[in-house]
Amino acid sequence: MSTSPDASATALSLIAQDMSEVDRIIHDRLSSGVPLVGQVSHYIIAAGGKRLRPALLLLMSKAIGFEGPQRHPMAAVVEFIHTATLLHDDVVDESTLRRGRPTANQSFGNPASVLVGDFLYSRAFQMMVKLDRMAVMAILADATNTIAAGEVLQLMNLRDPDTTEERYFEVIYRKTARLFEAGGDHHRWCAQPCGEVAVVEVAAAEAIVAELKTVPTDITVTVAPSAAVPTGIKVAWLACELPSCTEVGEDWPAIAEALGW
Repeated sequence: MSTSPDASATALSLIAQDMSEVDRIIHDRLSSGVPLVGQVSHYIIAAGGKRLRPALLLLMSKAIGFEGPQRHPMAAVVEFIHTATLLHDDVVDESTLRRGRPTANQSFGNPASVLVGDFLYSRAFQMMVKLDRMAVMAILADATNTIAAGEVLQLMNLRDPDTTEERYFEVIYRKTARLFEAGGDHHRWCAQPCGEVAVVEVAAAEAIVAELKTVPTDITVTVAPSAAVPTGIKVAWLACELPSCTEVGEDWPAIAEALGW
């Protein structure tokens, strides 16, 4: 399903104005009257990102001919949910860098990051309620619950050398692919009959899920007493990186000893 940079740029140019409107809504809806909420929210939003999830939603809307005004707040809702997961992820993973700069938890502390993540989740659901569409609530409530369960599943894989590819893929589906899938699920909530094109749309969303599972497996891990942490592997967690499922094998005791476990 890979596409060239030119093809991606062409696709995004089709929704450039729509994305500008989504950005406006995002910044407008970050307002809460609580200064710290605004500081943390704007900090992580301003860090950039590809906005792939709202872009997919808008491209799917265009593909099925849905031009209703609801598509813009819906795209913002998906981005808010994604951003909330980033705030929580960085706390759980004890991350210090994201997109080349200190994480929100590094800059503002864990409590602020967790609580602002909660604010973004609740703001997303406030926005969904305003759309007055039960199907929207059902799709994204289910997706959000799946994401949270994926976080717990990743936690269960903590320092587990027996983590299988099947468990790895399950985490990827729950934590990452499910929200893409929800963003493409227009046939259940668009304002007009979608007909057979809905089948194409679902197939496209499923293809994205499959693409997210396609990661390199030919990475060899070599551990020596003085070795640095292997690039591309969360050795501190050794939970959900595919190389740790496929390549570590007999090196696990050496890794554990090197990390002082």
